[in-house]
Amino acid sequence: MDMVKSKLYFFESNFETVSYYCYIIICSLIIIFFSFYYIENPLVVILIIILMVFSIFSSCIRKMIVYEDAFVFEYKRLFNILTSRKKFLFEEVTSIEVDLTFTKKDIVSSILSSFPGNYRHWNILRITYKNDQEKSIRSKIYKEVFLEVFEIIKSNSSITITIRNQKFI
Repeated sequence: MDMVKSKLYFFESNFETVSYYCYIIICSLIIIFFSFYYIENPLVVILIIILMVFSIFSSCIRKMIVYEDAFVFEYKRLFNILTSRKKFLFEEVTSIEVDLTFTKKDIVSSILSSFPGNYRHWNILRITYKNDQEKSIRSKIYKEVFLEVFEIIKSNSSITITIRNQKFI
């Protein structure tokens, strides 16, 4: 396994962290509430509990980390064993094309994007590798953060960054 160099930038949204834990608490309270009605209607209660448990395990906190030779998207879940990372080495990536619509100023989008499965209010990145493979990533990380990250990536690599069909300088 290749080693990644020292960390240059780290981002974790406070809003997303707070909303994540509130979501976990609300789902847990729903599970507790409906468990009292198990005897009256076990099938419905089991379905609701399964839905809430699945929802808890699928929700996550998104982090972005930039190293000297790579950038990483980390999806932190309730249990560390479920946490996943997507690492992109600068030497393997030729270009990043982005559509940055999700900003800090857009409070409505922040609230709407906190619901699972709502991808309309997310930023989209299309990463192209040197072997011409592409990877698409949806992210709730703000546009302003990406602009800072792109400055660091640009200064540490030869990756071409395009924002809405305009080159990032």
